Amino acid sequence: MSKKIDNIKMKQIFTLIILLTLTVFGFSQTNVSGPYFSNTNWTLSGSPYNVVGDVQIPADITLTIDAGVEINFAGNYEILIKGSIIANGNLNNPINFIEQNEGKAMLMFKETNLSNSQLTYINFTGEKDAIQLADESEHNQADIKNTGILTISNVNLSCTKVRTKGFHTEDSLVIDNATVIESSLVGVAHAGEFIEVNLILKLEQVVLISISYHQY
Repeated sequence: MSKKIDNIKMKQIFTLIILLTLTVFGFSQTNVSGPYFSNTNWTLSGSPYNVVGDVQIPADITLTIDAGVEINFAGNYEILIKGSIIANGNLNNPINFIEQNEGKAMLMFKETNLSNSQLTYINFTGEKDAIQLADESEHNQADIKNTGILTISNVNLSCTKVRTKGFHTEDSLVIDNATVIESSLVGVAHAGEFIEVNLILKLEQVVLISISYHQY
């Protein structure tokens, strides 16, 4: 009888260990919002990351996102980048940004040197704009302009938009190796802020405005 009770206890302990393992490794998620005042890393173990409020990356701060991480937007929120973002997925583990509602851009760049950021092997899906550079007009210009070149490579854009809204700036956006489906790429010709696109791998139901396009 004692041996049978011991076996039952062992099974219960084993079951508890499995449940704890599933809880820690199978159902982990992280809610994020607000400003970051030190360099921050969004890791695969903390994925998915749910953006439940606006996120700010101030000047001189870097947000690093690991390959395979998923970022979900739980409402009309943005990740505002005045510092830099390093988001490098890979062929087998891309980084996924997902939002099914219209509103602010997923990634908004303002008052930053775009050359300090890296974006590669990323999927953007949803009605929300994927990326926006600045938010200016002729009569509402920022005191500090974006500078440098933001290069996005090996990117999938699905049902979304990439746009620039700087006015008389010296920055630019370059997209390399893109799959673009039911999306828009919108530059600002009269303000001198074009989007340069090099090699679109797939193009379906796309709107291109003020785009410099090169198919090699």
